[in-house]
Order: sequence, then C-alpha cells, then structure tokens
Amino acid sequence: MTLLFIIIVTLAVLMLVYMVWSLRNGRRKLSSQAHKKIMALWFAMEQMHDPVRKVMEADAIFDRALKELGYEGALGDKLKAAGPHISNLDAVWSAHKLRNRLAHEPGGAVSDSEVKGALSAFKKALKSFS
Repeated sequence: MTLLFIIIVTLAVLMLVYMVWSLRNGRRKLSSQAHKKIMALWFAMEQMHDPVRKVMEADAIFDRALKELGYEGALGDKLKAAGPHISNLDAVWSAHKLRNRLAHEPGGAVSDSEVKGALSAFKKALKSFS
C-alpha cells in the first residue's frame, strides 16, 4: 500500500510540474471574445484609405492583442516577452519600426510595398494567437 501511495503521489507531482511548464512555455491564445474584437478592429483598419493611418492602426491592434494575452509594457517590451511565440518576429519588429518612423518623422512617406509588408507581418502574427 505504501508503494502504491508513493507511485500515485509521484505521478501527481509530475503531472502538476508538466502542467505548470506547459502554461509557462505554451502558446497563448486569445479568448473568443477578444479574438472577435481584434478581428473587428482589423476589418475597420482595412477599410481606411490613408496608408500611414493603416500602419498606425495595425500596430495599435497588435499591441492590444498582446495586452489581451497578458503581456505588459510598451509594444517593444511586449515583443521581447512574446518573441519566442511569434514565428515572424523579425517582420513584426520591422513593421513596428516603420510605425515608429511614421509617428516620429513629420510628413513621413511610405511605399505601398512597405504598407503591405507591415500589415502582412502583423496579420500573420495575429493569426498565431487565435
């Protein structure tokens, strides 16, 4: 009986350790409600005509998604924390840097290909959270 008790306790501890490890290292997913809200915001952004505004909004939407997933701080801090869970991290960083350039350089121009690349990067990363 003592051996059986030790085996059961050992298995329970191993399962608990695995569950904690999975939660800390697993991919985070948006709740159904948060996913719907993010997708509604994304759809509204896609209807905009100003390419600079599109990049700014996409960046803000991505920031909101990371906040919904429990990441804290500025978007740069969130990207550092979420980095291992974002397959296209370099592209997302480039998109965020484009947003910063547009926000901080008066009259900043952006090409159609830059806008498409940034939106594509944000969208791909968002899909991984659903």
